[in-house]
Amino acid sequence: MRPLAFARPAAQRLNALLRHVPVGAVWLAGLLPLALLVWDTVAANLGVEPIREIEHRLGLTALYFLIGGLAVTPALRLFGLNLIRYRRAIGLWPLPICACICWLGR
Repeated sequence: MRPLAFARPAAQRLNALLRHVPVGAVWLAGLLPLALLVWDTVAANLGVEPIREIEHRLGLTALYFLIGGLAVTPALRLFGLNLIRYRRAIGLWPLPICACICWLGR
């Protein structure tokens, strides 16, 4: 299946930029939701039930990473956007996040 014609030039430019991004940067970017959660915890921005809010945010973050990992192949087939080398980094982040949810639920 060929990528959509209107998306081809933009995908080629984006693929050229992504070629220079190391996979380790994607692993580090996966820590960003945790850093934001710690920031909100320290700043007391989690509301009346902070554990519930932490579990909710971790669950949504795990879901976003899972959907992002599953969307890599359709992005390649439909738009020609090559994110295959980042698939593992994106797809493995839900595991430690779900482990945190299970640890908090005890």
